[in-house]
Amino acid sequence: DGLLLACKFIQHLAVEKIEARIGMHRGLVVVQYNSLTERMDIAGNSINVGARLEPMAHSGEVLISEDLRYHPDVQEERFIFQQQQRALKKAVGSQQQGDVVECYSVRLRAETT
Repeated sequence: DGLLLACKFIQHLAVEKIEARIGMHRGLVVVQYNSLTERMDIAGNSINVGARLEPMAHSGEVLISEDLRYHPDVQEERFIFQQQQRALKKAVGSQQQGDVVECYSVRLRAETT
């Protein structure tokens, strides 16, 4: 459902001539108080990976990790996936800036829109 929403959101923004891009990963997140911003925030590896995918996406693109692409809950018939090789703009985990990672550009099939 999150992937469907992301794709539809990008489509809607395009109609309004608003450029955006989305990076997505899957996994556990922690909701915790951030003393720097003095509000609740989310943290975790899945947030970090998604945050690293987003700047690698082109305007109007949803870019997802391999983990999300092959998650059993993803309804593959709703989407068109295009495998990509993109260079990280910032390190994440054991991967360094400039490392090439496999990811997937996603868009909705015409009958899903």
